[in-house]
Amino acid sequence: MTIFLGCAAHPRYTIKTESDYPTNPSKIDRDKMGRVIKSYLGVPYKPNGMSHLGVDCSGLVVEIYRRYNGTKLPHDTEKLFKLAKKIKRPHIAYGDLIFFTIDFKKISHVGIYLDNGDFVHSSESQGVVISSLKEPYYNRRYMGGRRVIP
Repeated sequence: MTIFLGCAAHPRYTIKTESDYPTNPSKIDRDKMGRVIKSYLGVPYKPNGMSHLGVDCSGLVVEIYRRYNGTKLPHDTEKLFKLAKKIKRPHIAYGDLIFFTIDFKKISHVGIYLDNGDFVHSSESQGVVISSLKEPYYNRRYMGGRRVIP
């Protein structure tokens, strides 16, 4: 949508909205990424962990993308949030990163979106699990989606 400002027959200024910038569709191979994700389900939470012996939330994202297609990502939730391309919530697709605030002050948790509101992440209390954005806890803390473009 473009909004024109001014009274002249030929407006001098325009404001572009996000709908003027189409979102490129995700090119994730669901089967391939799904196999990598499945191999991490049940792995325990470990601060700064980046292996099947234990992972934290950003370590899980880093390792899944590394094993999926060799993409190198920072092991830091805030850096991941700033690095990847912003995606509006209705356009989030399989493989996109979704971010949360636990303390309502800063980005402090990340997961990988699956389908139908589900996402995989490493929980301090449960390890690597699948949760839902429909759960009030995560819905209230949701901060945004980002797409990794290798």
